[in-house]
Amino acid sequence: MITYYKNKSHFYIKNDLYLLFLLNIKMSLNIDKLFFYSNSADKYPGKGANEYVVDDKIYKELSDIKHWRKILSNLYNHEFTYENKIYNSVEHAFQSKKK
Repeated sequence: MITYYKNKSHFYIKNDLYLLFLLNIKMSLNIDKLFFYSNSADKYPGKGANEYVVDDKIYKELSDIKHWRKILSNLYNHEFTYENKIYNSVEHAFQSKKK
């Protein structure tokens, strides 16, 4: 269905596909976006570069963990056991599976 309407001397074309497109844009803007890597600054969730959170209160527990962004990185060095083998980081375990 296509609808035409006039508003302040401008004509607009509105159709179902266009409305879905606008809805998808609106929804994508309301999705929380957090970024982290091995050298990330220890900032509150939603306060990092290019980040967006709808409700920062839900990240209170995460923000209480010191260096939470670095810990989430694949390169974070912390010894752990996976499939009866000891690895120093998730990246080490990942690379070992490439064989």
